[in-house]
Amino acid sequence: MNILFIFQDTIIPHKGGVQRVTEILTRELMHRGHNVVFLSTNDNPAKNEYKYIVRQYYIDCSKDKEYIDEEYKKILKEENIGFIINQEPRHDTLYLLSKTP
Repeated sequence: MNILFIFQDTIIPHKGGVQRVTEILTRELMHRGHNVVFLSTNDNPAKNEYKYIVRQYYIDCSKDKEYIDEEYKKILKEENIGFIINQEPRHDTLYLLSKTP
C-alpha cells in the first residue's frame, strides 16, 4: 500500500513528538512492505539538516487554490497513494483532504 502522511511541518524526528512518532510508524510500515511519503504544508529551513527516510513533499498553502489543488493531485497520482493519514487537522491539511479524489 502507498501511504501519505500529512503534517503542518517537515518530518524531522528530533524536532518534535509527532515527527518522531511519524518516523517510527514509517519505519515499521516500510518493514511490512508499504511505501510511505510525507507532505508538509509549512516549509522548514531545518529540512536541509536531515536526511529523510522517505520522499518528503511541500505544498505552499499560501498560494492560490488552483496551485494547491494541482500540486496535491499530482503527488497523489505520482505516488499512487491509497491511504492518507492526517497528523494534524488544521485548515490547510483539512483543505487538502477535501480535495482527495
